[in-house]
Amino acid sequence: EPTSFEGCVEVSLEGTYTGANSNVMGTYTKAGISDGSPHYTMGSKLLYYVSSTGTWWVGATLGATSGWAYAAGPSTGPTDILADSWKIYSGSAWVSQISEAFSAACNDGKTPSPTPTPCVELDFGGTYTGPNS
Repeated sequence: EPTSFEGCVEVSLEGTYTGANSNVMGTYTKAGISDGSPHYTMGSKLLYYVSSTGTWWVGATLGATSGWAYAAGPSTGPTDILADSWKIYSGSAWVSQISEAFSAACNDGKTPSPTPTPCVELDFGGTYTGPNS
C-alpha cells in the first residue's frame, strides 16, 4: 500500500508530448487521502491511486479506473513507476511508446515551487504515430 509518497505536497507531470490529452501535464496539489494514498488536483483533473487495480490515474472522478493517463502496477507514488508503465489516451487507444520525455516530480513543500525535486525521470521510447503527431 502506498505510503512513502505522502510527503509530496505537489506532483508535477511534465514532458514534451503534444498529442491528445497532453493537458494532463502540469502541477497537481495534494488534496487529501483516498484509498489509503494521497490524491492530487489540478483544476478538474485528479491524480489518484486505485488499490484494487494497483494503478495511478489522471482522471475526472476520484477512484475511477478511467481517465486520460494511467500507470499500471503497485507503486509507492507516481514518481516510482517504471517509465514503460505510463499510458496516455490518444483519443482512440492507450499509447505507451511516446517518444517525448515524460517525468513526474515531487515537491515536498521544502523546495520552492515551481522547481520541485525530481524523484524519477520517465522516458517513453519509440515513436508516437497517433493523432497530432
